[in-house]
Amino acid sequence: MLGTVGRAMRTDAAGVPTEIHRFCAPCWPENAARFQARWNEETRLATEAWLRAPDRMPQPLAKGAVFESATWHNALAIVREINLALRQSEPPSLDDLAAFAAQLRAAVPELEGPMPFEIESFIRAHGAPAG
Repeated sequence: MLGTVGRAMRTDAAGVPTEIHRFCAPCWPENAARFQARWNEETRLATEAWLRAPDRMPQPLAKGAVFESATWHNALAIVREINLALRQSEPPSLDDLAAFAAQLRAAVPELEGPMPFEIESFIRAHGAPAG
């Protein structure tokens, strides 16, 4: 199928586009997910570096991402998020949180790279020894 139905755009702190990618309908879902994952990871790594060494690392510049499409994908994602938020659930107990923190800590030798700052914080907050 020819023609642009989706556009992924990265912007700088002022909202000026720095990357624009256009896709046809069959290519849109995969490429939108790919760019969203890549840009989220770039932001996470820059933020993590700053959080670990704010005295040596500059605060990351705010960047934006825009995903527009003439398909149902964006509306479907929003409806799924709303439906998930509307589900009644019981929050995890303190014991559940501590057990999950312990599982995360135990996984350290099996996982590549340094533990993300958010996970370290979760482990500290829920009782497993951080290290």
